[in-house]
Amino acid sequence: MIVLIFGGGRWAKLYCSIIENELNQVSKIVMYSPSHYQDLNSWVMNKGLTRTRVIERIDQLPEMPSHCFVVNSSRDHAKSTRWCLNNN
Repeated sequence: MIVLIFGGGRWAKLYCSIIENELNQVSKIVMYSPSHYQDLNSWVMNKGLTRTRVIERIDQLPEMPSHCFVVNSSRDHAKSTRWCLNNN
């Protein structure tokens, strides 16, 4: 199971941490955050999250996710949700 998290803030980090630490059936977590890519990538490395990868562009997605969480800025919710619905 592959999970895509839209966002790079507090809620995205919380979702990622819980999924990484509690849900063994998730094989890969991809966090998509064009505006917080650098900081988020450092956070993932510092936390030692081995199943998590950060991408800066949606076309860097390694494979289609089975589940998506939209926890980015509210101004981007519609665009992110539309992407999920159109690509799943």
